[in-house]
Amino acid sequence: RAAVRDEGGGWRSLTCDAAAAPGHGVQLPESPGDARFAHDCWWVRLPGSPAAIEIAGPAQAITALALAPEHLRSRVECGLPQVVAATQEAFIPQMLNLDALGGVNFRKGCYVGQEIVARTQNLGRIKRRMACYQASASLTLAPGDRLLAAVDDSGESAAQVVDCDGVRLLAVVRLEHAGRPLYDAGGGQLLPVPLPYPVAELLKG
Repeated sequence: RAAVRDEGGGWRSLTCDAAAAPGHGVQLPESPGDARFAHDCWWVRLPGSPAAIEIAGPAQAITALALAPEHLRSRVECGLPQVVAATQEAFIPQMLNLDALGGVNFRKGCYVGQEIVARTQNLGRIKRRMACYQASASLTLAPGDRLLAAVDDSGESAAQVVDCDGVRLLAVVRLEHAGRPLYDAGGGQLLPVPLPYPVAELLKG
C-alpha cells in the first residue's frame, strides 16, 4: 500500500563529509544506512571511513544548505557506484560492491535476476569487483570504457569503468588483476587506491 511518484529533475543528491551534519544542526546517523530527515532532506550515513553523508531532497532544499566546498565529496571518492545507459546490464550487484555497501537484501524477493544474484552470493564465486584507481593527470574516461592490464595488451580487457570524477575512477576489475596498475586505451597508467570500506576479495588481491 504505497504510492510511488516520480519527482523527476526536482530532486538532487550530493555527498559530503559527515562534519557537515552537526554544522547544520543534524544529528549524525550512527550506522551506515541510517538516515535523518532535516531541512526537507534525507541525510544518509555512508559506509567507510572517514565518515561521509549522502543528502537527497528537493533541489531548492539542497541549494539552501549552502554547503561549504571543503565539505563536498564525489560519489567516486565514497566508492558509490551508479549505472548509466553505457553500463546497463553489464554488472550484477556484487560486482558493484552493493553487497558490501548494504544495498542488497538477499532475504527478499522476487526481482529480475534474483537467481543469478543469489547463486553468486551463496556459492562465493565472485570473479569481478569494483575498485578505485587514480592517475597522475586529469582523467577523461567515461562509463563503459575498457581498461587494460598492460600498455600493449591486445587481449581481453582487465576492467570496465563505472564512473570517473576527473581525478579518480571506479572500475569493475577481474580479480586476477586487482591491486595492480591498469592502463587506459592511450597508455595512461592508473594506480589502485583504497576504497573507504572493506571488500574481502580486493583485500586478498
